Amino acid sequence: MKFFELPVQKMKVRRTFIPNKNDISEKGVPGGGNIRETTLIVDDMVCRYCKDMVTRLVSSIDGVSRVRVDVPEHRINVIYDSKKTDAYVIKIKLLEAGYRL
Repeated sequence: MKFFELPVQKMKVRRTFIPNKNDISEKGVPGGGNIRETTLIVDDMVCRYCKDMVTRLVSSIDGVSRVRVDVPEHRINVIYDSKKTDAYVIKIKLLEAGYRL
């Protein structure tokens, strides 16, 4: 019986900061009732593909009504219904997809 040495690949471990719910700023939209708005900085969003992926990802969250993405500023602005979701859920969704905030 022969044993073979297999090359071992180095695994990259990405440490991700999980935000505290109290650290997220959100504000109400005037006359909007439960409608809230938050702005998030996505550090590694650098291209049009990233813009499309972030837009689709955040838009897929139940309660999100509008997503505006500014790639040069690495900023996304999200308007959502606070009865269905909150800024914490949006931030966690982006972190799970591998984006750094």
